[in-house]
Order: sequence, then C-alpha cells, then structure tokens
Amino acid sequence: MESLKQFGILPLVDPGEGTTVIEPPGAGAGYWVGGCSANFGPEGGMFHLYYRTRKPISEGRGGLCSVVRSADGVNFEWQGEVLPPGDSWDSKLTRVDTMAYVPPGFTVLYGGRSGIEETYEGSTGIAVSFDLRTFQKLTPHKPALQSVHATGSLKYSDIVVLDDAYVFYYECARVDGAHEIRMNRVPKK
Repeated sequence: MESLKQFGILPLVDPGEGTTVIEPPGAGAGYWVGGCSANFGPEGGMFHLYYRTRKPISEGRGGLCSVVRSADGVNFEWQGEVLPPGDSWDSKLTRVDTMAYVPPGFTVLYGGRSGIEETYEGSTGIAVSFDLRTFQKLTPHKPALQSVHATGSLKYSDIVVLDDAYVFYYECARVDGAHEIRMNRVPKK
C-alpha cells in the first residue's frame, strides 16, 4: 500500500487514530451513530454533518436523523432533527444521502422506507434547504425516484456537480431483482 502514495492516491486514514466527533446514545451492541454525510460551506466557513442515531431493537431502535455544525470540523453543535420520518413511504426511516447547491439553496436527496420488509429496498425523496439546518420535504406522499423494475428500489444516491451538468449515481433494482449502480448525466439549464 505504501507505493499508492507515490501516484497521487488519496492517503488512507488510520481508523485507530480517528477523533470521535459524535458518540452513540448508549454503550454496547445495538447503539450506534452512522450513515453520515458531510458538507463544507466555504462562504460560511462551517462544516455540516448529517447522521442517523440508532438504539437496540429491544429499546425501539429509532432512527433519528440529525444535523450538527462546526467551525473546526471536530467540535459540533447539534442543530436539530433533519427530515424526520413521515406518514407515508418514509414512515420508518429517513437519511440524507447527498445534496447539491442549486441557487438559491440546496437540493437534498434522501432515503426512506415504510417498513422492515423494505430494509434493502428503499426509495429516494427530495427536500430543499436554504440554511443547511432546516429542510422542507418536497415528496411527503410518495418517493421522487424509484426504479421501474422489481421492488422499485432506488437508494444511496450521490451527485457530482460539473460546470455544465449534474451527474447522478445511485443503486437501482433491475428486472431480475438484483441491484446495480447506475449513472445519469442531467444538463444544467
């Protein structure tokens, strides 16, 4: 692995040397924080971190999605809950997958599901934010993005913003029920 550094490869982290920035809500198996997505706003000089909190199933599991912000990327202040589960297709889970700045605000793609049977078959909704702390769901009653095949699953979206286009990558169910990663390039208007 040492030779990879010679070719401009991103240096890898040492997991044992990482700094804890968010603690789980308890100790032991079943307690965790994860599913994080980070954003840095150079105009405001702030880091924003979005993550989910879980408890053991015996304690109701939960799935709180939160946003915290920090000037230094280490010491975060909780800003509030983000995209709480709704009453429809996203009633059991929500998570921030990705976002892109589309003036005058941010377009957010978020994952959701309505039951345990959709654990591996989630869908994607859209929300907007103008301050990266408060979000408005634009798709409260049905997902914005679903596969046209099998279970309809379309999840774990990511966006690459180019000068002339948005490039979307996502996991998508195909005809035979397997999942594949797809890409769509959408020109900017």
